[in-house]
Amino acid sequence: MEHWDELERFCQEWPGPPPAEDQDSVDQQLRALAELLDRHEADLQIREALDQIRGSALRGSGELLERRGPFDLARSFALAWLAGSDPRPDRAAQSGEYHIEAWLGFHPQTGRACVRVTGEKVLEAYLPVTAEKLRTALLRALQAPRALLLPTTPDEATTEPDETAASSDSPPSAATEPPAPSTPDTQPHGSAID
Repeated sequence: MEHWDELERFCQEWPGPPPAEDQDSVDQQLRALAELLDRHEADLQIREALDQIRGSALRGSGELLERRGPFDLARSFALAWLAGSDPRPDRAAQSGEYHIEAWLGFHPQTGRACVRVTGEKVLEAYLPVTAEKLRTALLRALQAPRALLLPTTPDEATTEPDETAASSDSPPSAATEPPAPSTPDTQPHGSAID
């Protein structure tokens, strides 16, 4: 690839790294936070629970996706499957796909470690929670997964979705923060998962 002058100028405008002694302190703090999430991830066994759902409930269909945010301070585990492979006839008759996701990270307003399970609804709780409670939330999400469905009639295909529908249908990502507890589809902390 040829030299990219605009990118070079853009990067020069970004702030430089902190002094070395400050960077060591920041690195230690980031490692401690990542280790905290490592412990919660090991306790909750999110990946294993989603893989068990994929193997049992979805009869092996679907794909388990794992994404990690900067400094390993946000982790996303998603299970996605095509609608036609859903074992429930009403869902299998659709065209598109379904998703459930478990997100592990730090709440942007409080800084506390939290877990968020997303299906059609969002369930969120501060950590720690038990693996059993997380599995219960994952089953709720499986019962009503996030649907990314294709239109079934020509009228639906030409209808422009409103902005709220478009944003609620976009797949979650590891870099996104959990929604604030005041959003309509989010239950308050402490009551959603635990």
